[in-house]
Amino acid sequence: MKINVNTANTKELCELEGVGPALAKRIMSYRRKKKFTKGKDLLNVKGISEDMLKDWRYKIAYSTSGKTKTKKKTKTTPKRKIHKKEPTLQEFALDLIDDLASNFIRDKFEDLEDFLQKRKTPKKKDLKKVVRQQKDFIHRDHTRNQFKTKIQKRVKTNAKILTFNQINNFAKELNIDPAAMRAVIEVESSGGGFLPDGRPKILFEGHIFWSLIEAKGLRPRKLCKGNEDILYPRWTKKHYKGGAAEHDRLERAKRIHENAALSSASWGMFQIMGFNYYVTDYRNVSDFVAAQYESELEHLKAFIGFVKTNRLLEHLRTRNWAKFAAGYNGKSYRKNKYDERLETAYHKFKYQP
Repeated sequence: MKINVNTANTKELCELEGVGPALAKRIMSYRRKKKFTKGKDLLNVKGISEDMLKDWRYKIAYSTSGKTKTKKKTKTTPKRKIHKKEPTLQEFALDLIDDLASNFIRDKFEDLEDFLQKRKTPKKKDLKKVVRQQKDFIHRDHTRNQFKTKIQKRVKTNAKILTFNQINNFAKELNIDPAAMRAVIEVESSGGGFLPDGRPKILFEGHIFWSLIEAKGLRPRKLCKGNEDILYPRWTKKHYKGGAAEHDRLERAKRIHENAALSSASWGMFQIMGFNYYVTDYRNVSDFVAAQYESELEHLKAFIGFVKTNRLLEHLRTRNWAKFAAGYNGKSYRKNKYDERLETAYHKFKYQP
């Protein structure tokens, strides 16, 4: 089905090759003043080239008659607004649960910060007592004779890590099977949000970087030379390096435009894109990224904010992996068998404590 550039929303426009969130917004801004009637009209939008129009010629339409499916969707918009003003009992209950979960996470995080600030190096006779008090904030260490050595270092390192108890508690607050949440963690970050050197796991997306610096008024084609692995117009995984090498790619991108670079990487345990910082309590992407260095608890807060904002909680509750994967990773999730990997991971954790 063709995409009508006069009525398509942001997600639909982003399905066109070379179109990112920024370019989609410029298309929508232009058509509010003047509707598109032919391909040449699109050239008036900054960032659209003749080569892009050639790629789109069989994929786009310019109808303004209201007969297209996308036009019918716009007619239903007032009804959606009415539902927001008068929520059903079920929607009210779900929103209440979501708010309780957010408050619970924030309280836990503040308790952890206060605990670490007040705690000083304990005396030898109090070591076991201190570890017993701290077990809610660190992974339990079942090895023997470890309490007498490097106890302070373990607190600093493991304070970043979520425990199984915390994951289970947050999942129950959201009415999610804990195994489902652990499945997302397994698939997105192989079970953890940090690298061995203490930095958060990231994956830099050069095609997002292309769109964002273009929106900032820069010309990405002129910046490509020598930056082919961090700046490209279409998604590809051939430039992924993984691990600490992804931070090297990010640092090179920051030299071109820091804010756009931070927004173009996915962060932490749940790999939330930087440009989604608005789903948390942070005002900008820099504050969001700083929080990703602090703890996996911050990673979890970003994940919960994302699935709530994008209405994915119900799919996670019912374990509808296909719909969850489509909303979480985009329509191309089938190429990576994302839904199948989630289901496999879920069955792996289902019978674990």
